[in-house]
Amino acid sequence: MYHFLASLLEPLSLGLIGALVATALLWRRRRGRRRRLICLTIIVVLLTISCTNLVGHPAIGSLEWRYPPHTKLPDRVDAIIVLGSSVRVAGEEDASIEMDPAGIYRCLKAADVYHRAGPCLVIASGGKARPATPGPPVARAMKDFLVRLKVDPTDILVEDTSRTTYENALESWKRIQDRGLQRIVLVTDAAHLLRAQLCFEALGCPVIPVGCNYQAVMFTWAPCTLLPSAEATAKVEQAFHEWVGIVWYWLRGRLG
Repeated sequence: MYHFLASLLEPLSLGLIGALVATALLWRRRRGRRRRLICLTIIVVLLTISCTNLVGHPAIGSLEWRYPPHTKLPDRVDAIIVLGSSVRVAGEEDASIEMDPAGIYRCLKAADVYHRAGPCLVIASGGKARPATPGPPVARAMKDFLVRLKVDPTDILVEDTSRTTYENALESWKRIQDRGLQRIVLVTDAAHLLRAQLCFEALGCPVIPVGCNYQAVMFTWAPCTLLPSAEATAKVEQAFHEWVGIVWYWLRGRLG
């Protein structure tokens, strides 16, 4: 009951439920405005449903389910490519650099693969999406974190010029294509893996996809499932972003 009430009192839930109630009240005073009310009702209902886990879970699952959480690794890995996300600066003059949760999950998974199937070359890939943003490129913060996770610094190669997933693939492949590496593990969020893998393979770089930060591993029916939530909305937005990105890359000929 606590979780249900907490979810119900979220601003998003209250707002959308309020919109539904207001729409229902308008039907009592429609007076010739039936068509506009039908359109409004459809929009509000679809918006409300899309902000629940009834939609959010399968939306993010459409990207994640093709990559099982426990991917079997070869006995020996030649290289690990871990894609960056973003960092933020806390304090003045880069006093404290903090990676976002996605970047932390990715580095943790890369370090885990390194210790299980390495040691090997680890490429930390990620520049600055916006050059004017304060702070260092993502890859440099990733290297520092990987070293703290007991990855040998001499095994880490920093690729800090890429700004997009496609550039992650392009710049990383430039740095290793002449090294004769065969077993290359690609690490990123499970929801991001499909677009990333397609980019690498379009360049002729076969990879073993390894996901992290799974969001659709298990679905449990509960009253909260039917309520709109920020968590479910974020899943829908991320899935939408990835699928639009895949279509956009395909239209631009970046996916082969």
